[in-house]
Amino acid sequence: MKKIIFFTGNRADYWLQKELIMKTISSKIYKVRILVSGSHLEKKYGETYQILKLDGFKKILDIEKIASPKVNNSSTGIVIADAIKKYSLYLEKHKPDLFIVPSDRFEAFAALVAATQKNILTAHFEGGDITEGGCYDDSVRHAMTKLSHYHFVTNTKAKTNLIKMGEEKDRIFLIGLPSLDIIKQKNYTNHIEICKKYNLNKNKPIILFTFHPIASLNEKNQTLINSLEKVIKHLNKEFDIIATYPNNDAGSEYIIHAISKWSKNYKNFQLYKSLGAYDYYGILALNLKNFKVICLGNSSSGIKETAIFKCPTINLGNRQDGRLKPNNIIDIPKLNYQKIITTISFILENKNFNKTLKNINNPYYFGGAKKQFLTGIKTALRKNSTNKKHVF
Repeated sequence: MKKIIFFTGNRADYWLQKELIMKTISSKIYKVRILVSGSHLEKKYGETYQILKLDGFKKILDIEKIASPKVNNSSTGIVIADAIKKYSLYLEKHKPDLFIVPSDRFEAFAALVAATQKNILTAHFEGGDITEGGCYDDSVRHAMTKLSHYHFVTNTKAKTNLIKMGEEKDRIFLIGLPSLDIIKQKNYTNHIEICKKYNLNKNKPIILFTFHPIASLNEKNQTLINSLEKVIKHLNKEFDIIATYPNNDAGSEYIIHAISKWSKNYKNFQLYKSLGAYDYYGILALNLKNFKVICLGNSSSGIKETAIFKCPTINLGNRQDGRLKPNNIIDIPKLNYQKIITTISFILENKNFNKTLKNINNPYYFGGAKKQFLTGIKTALRKNSTNKKHVF
């Protein structure tokens, strides 16, 4: 029986893979394990690896703890080097036939380097995406593409980009964003439970807020997050604000410090280390029940997942500049207080804009992600080729 190991380093990439992991296990063709690392294991970020246990994966989890980058992003290279060493030892022990790695995080990059240097067959999720946002995501993501042997992409533009990068067409599988298949099945917390748990009602609009650091800005992340306090103070008067912790990139400490202070100073500002995917989607789904929900921040989830809920999203700053964006996204490149407040008012009051939301399509949704994924891994394992061509 062939052995497949999935890598997950944080809450977001786990939800991307969850249904695919379950489908792979239920096929009963493969032996599956999950390598859990990164912020999943940090108390500061809610120890989200516990979610994997609750989802029934306890017996197949392998834990590899690594450090997080500090405020100065020069520490990230040291963290990556240490992670490569730990993951190399893990892979030497477990010897997978296929190693599957998501996205563009530093810990995932380290895992992929470790695997490819051992000539282990690898597959990568979300290659070909573009962000252009001042983080190192594009560089890391493209490096992971060139290291990987097979690719699962979430949109047609990403597939085209991989082909332009010299990847062979028969190694690329367009599956869409797997989490959207789950959402389509309404596999999230229902509106009654959400309203009770978070004390929400239709008479008060809701802001769902997540703001991640931009690694290249270092200490300037403190200035960025502080510039948003005036916005939060204003919204606190008339909105329920539900906020989550940022990721663990360099600069996250500044953001955590600021939003923790806000949760003490503003009574309608609720702060959570992690909502968990079921509640996160449940809050967004309130928009389908005639609640007023606005997603505010700079998270990729705001770009890729909110359209399926017909939920308006205000994308702050330049972190997601190059992303393929549905028409529910309103960009505010500079964090201007008046512009943000005016845009929120526009969303609440403009009937034409709200009509357009009802007909929005999500370019990351194709349906049948699990089926396409199984086809991809069967192909990868059958060919078992780590000697790929670069087509120029």
